[in-house]
Amino acid sequence: MPTDQPFLSLIQPLVEDWLMRSFAISVLAVLGLSLLNQCGATVVRSRFLLTALVVLLLLPLLMCEPSARVAMELPWVSVESIPAEAQWSVSLGFPVLFVIWGVGYCIWVGMLATGLLQLRRQLTNAQSLDAAWSDLVAECTAAVGLRRRPRLVMTNSRAMPCAIGILRPTIVLPKSALAWDLERRRMVLLHEMGHMKRGDLWLQWISLAVRGMYWFNPLVKSLHKALLIHREEACDALVVASGARPSIYARHLLEIASSHQQASSLSPALAMASDDHPPGVLEQRIRRLLDGNRQAKPSLATRWMVTAFVTLCCLLALAIACVVPRSPHSRHSSETAPWSSDEVELRWSADPFPAE
Repeated sequence: MPTDQPFLSLIQPLVEDWLMRSFAISVLAVLGLSLLNQCGATVVRSRFLLTALVVLLLLPLLMCEPSARVAMELPWVSVESIPAEAQWSVSLGFPVLFVIWGVGYCIWVGMLATGLLQLRRQLTNAQSLDAAWSDLVAECTAAVGLRRRPRLVMTNSRAMPCAIGILRPTIVLPKSALAWDLERRRMVLLHEMGHMKRGDLWLQWISLAVRGMYWFNPLVKSLHKALLIHREEACDALVVASGARPSIYARHLLEIASSHQQASSLSPALAMASDDHPPGVLEQRIRRLLDGNRQAKPSLATRWMVTAFVTLCCLLALAIACVVPRSPHSRHSSETAPWSSDEVELRWSADPFPAE
């Protein structure tokens, strides 16, 4: 290894390997999601997306942990064909690309920090609504099946109704919620509690972490948007299943989206209705609400086929993350049996200058 740039010489092959594997996994996830959308299996889309995001999040750890790597002989990879000088050389563009990735990651962290500060500023003077809405919160908590009642607060701003908090789940409502009728209050609470029941508050942090790591990958951004769409549609289906009419619920969504401040996708808060990330999501949600055919459950054969397909995609993603090519030299040395203890003792006690 050259001594002028040892750190870059060591990190360059790891970063290149990480980039190639992450792109392969993201391509596999996007293709799998497109097939799931065509067959109409809406039940497993969120789980499939969660699996893809978790694999991408843990990919650097799987690559750095030797016990997680599986050495296999790949017929299309020949370690001997790569010269030793080329394996440890540092290209001129690699430091520039590494700096670009660091700058982009810092910008993303800054945008996320800005969203957190805005959210914290809104909650500074928040007022509790637990006493005034106690009966309705208890009813919705039992309807959704939550084990713990979430906290309910009201802000003085025109913020979008949202759910926040991992350790202490909280539903944040704007000051205009005091003028809502009972029907709208119940729909909003059911929607936000649906996020808590599904674990979307945890999933949002995982999705944000993956999007920050792979900010340069447009496929990861599309996975983040797809996850946003599917989780909102799942909560919409929960509200409709509780007895709300789809047309009335769609009207409430439109009124809330048009009269409240739009939320940012780079925020841990899960807003109820927003039309700026990504564009057209609200129209798609309303179209799916009003189209009863799309809400039909897939058949048993379709679900089995989708389950097998998702399992295959997960296995392929894990193989891409963990499998490394084995060198022919390492294979030859592993097939050679080591010396036994008797042979080692015999060689150690042998006379180096035997008499003739």
